[in-house]
Amino acid sequence: MLTEKQIENKIKHLLASRGAYYFKHFGCKFSKAGVPDIIACLHGKFLGIEVKREDGKVSELQKFNLEQ
Repeated sequence: MLTEKQIENKIKHLLASRGAYYFKHFGCKFSKAGVPDIIACLHGKFLGIEVKREDGKVSELQKFNLEQ
């Protein structure tokens, strides 16, 4: 099973290969809780990507922010 970091790197590589603007959000006590791991813009579309392993669970706050 891939680690979240390996999955994240594959996603970033795919985004870069498609010409997307993206950045990795690093959460801390001063940032908004539940923000997706990767924020991207691809062909004028906003993407919020929450990276999880196959067995990972999305929190209720993460679900809410992704729906927003």
